[in-house]
Amino acid sequence: MSGRFEGKTVMITGGGAGIGRHYAQRFAEEGANLVIADLESLAGDRVVKEIEALGGQGMQMSLDVTDEGAVTSMVAAATERFGGVDILINNAGIHLDHAQLPFTIDAVPKWRKVLDVNVIGALICAAACRPSMAKRGGGSIINHSSMAAYTGGGAYGVSKLALNSLTVGLATDFASDRIRVNGIAPGLVDSEAAIEWMNDPARLVSSKRSLVVN
Repeated sequence: MSGRFEGKTVMITGGGAGIGRHYAQRFAEEGANLVIADLESLAGDRVVKEIEALGGQGMQMSLDVTDEGAVTSMVAAATERFGGVDILINNAGIHLDHAQLPFTIDAVPKWRKVLDVNVIGALICAAACRPSMAKRGGGSIINHSSMAAYTGGGAYGVSKLALNSLTVGLATDFASDRIRVNGIAPGLVDSEAAIEWMNDPARLVSSKRSLVVN
């Protein structure tokens, strides 16, 4: 590998599995130091061991991206270990069955949770990393949106459409600190969670019933 990220520190939220895990592996192969932030500490530990097996360095923190104090502590820990943060990947999110919510008053608390994690969580992490990136001369933030932002109006799609707008706002505001903010919008990816969801017998039965009704 080219080692083009040698000496850079990459923070990945939701880095314990799926897309986040693959990000970590590739950045490690390119020489980056990794900070794996995930609700599941065991998953984060697994990824750190994989990174170390590749000859890289990593640390993991159990993190709820909606907790401002925890996010601030994560940045402080990354700064103590690696000197600061250069790249943030806002990958953590509520998706699949957890974001398939009805349009009812009873579901509003769950809607709030989806929006808190998928949108406000990205804002919190970006704002917390900004001072460190600015001190290091700039940086890069990648927000994980989704094609669902353009294809549906459910809770997940709404959150990703809002994230797109947030990305534009952050890019404009953070530019003075030489921090680039970009978003990517992949379709369905064959992550562990997606494969489990696609093959869930209950979901398949429900889908067949919907087809019959329609």
